[in-house]
Amino acid sequence: MDPMHELILVDNDVALKLCAYASAMNLIDLASATNHSLAMLRVAYFTIDRRVQRARRIRDAGRLRTQWTALSAAINWIEPTTEEVEFAAELEERAMNLNVELDGGESQLFAILVYRLSPLLLTGDKRAIVAIETIGQFLPAGRVACLEQVIFTVLQKIGVEVLRGRICGEPDVDRSLSIAFACHSKPDPVPVTSIEEGLTSYVASVQRSAPSIIVRTTDLSAVVS
Repeated sequence: MDPMHELILVDNDVALKLCAYASAMNLIDLASATNHSLAMLRVAYFTIDRRVQRARRIRDAGRLRTQWTALSAAINWIEPTTEEVEFAAELEERAMNLNVELDGGESQLFAILVYRLSPLLLTGDKRAIVAIETIGQFLPAGRVACLEQVIFTVLQKIGVEVLRGRICGEPDVDRSLSIAFACHSKPDPVPVTSIEEGLTSYVASVQRSAPSIIVRTTDLSAVVS
């Protein structure tokens, strides 16, 4: 990968769920601008690969594996530097002192976000988002996005019929998204405005819990363009 590329960082949860929803290419497209590339921690490859092989709560395990193969080939697999590891450990210690939850993988991604001036971190870990907001110091504003923002952005690209079919085809992957897309309702067409309102509500809740670090828009298109 070109070292001049800005890294759009992705955590395990976002990667795995987008693959489960047959949306790996849509995630890849988020970093399609010429100066961007998707990046993940190298250690995450082995963690996700094991989960993909087990395919728990997945109805189409073969599709999940195919999607993961495509996504993993497009990822810039990175290692944290010594300084980033040390800063991540400092973040974890602060989180412990403040009684908020922050695991090692998320802390390293946040450290990379800071040290490499990455434009965006996509994470499905809302506890980590709250922890980083609580810690507060030295962290860039408006450079973290939650899973629902990613899904909202994909919705704008491919439309409600296609995305609802994908998400409702795997209803056990994420309960909140299954609710937002009315997966347990009749199969009649669901208004896109209803789904958008549901996603926006989830995003607004995250924004209230982390007003400094979360991207203020629900749609990430402008952020990654």
